[in-house]
Amino acid sequence: MSCLSDACGFSTQQMHEFVARAFLGQTMAKVGQFQTPRALPLSGLDPIEFADLLQNIYDWADSVFGVTLYWPDYVKIRAIWDSLSEHEQRRLSKKHGLAPNWARG
Repeated sequence: MSCLSDACGFSTQQMHEFVARAFLGQTMAKVGQFQTPRALPLSGLDPIEFADLLQNIYDWADSVFGVTLYWPDYVKIRAIWDSLSEHEQRRLSKKHGLAPNWARG
């Protein structure tokens, strides 16, 4: 978010809140005696939904601002790996040796 916030002139927190609300939607939360909009939490996303969210943000930043964001490959690999069933993870690990290093131990 810091690369994108620098390009847009917002703080990192403001950019995070804007992107979360734009891509995840929002809910109203009580703050003191007032209701205020808050972004829906990331905690409800499964790995594939999270990977899709990252890709959507990446595409949006590129098309609207011309900013190329950096998503480490392990984030994408982790999302795909976590979406597999335990059985499929074991099969890929044993038969093909395809388990990522962090999943082998």
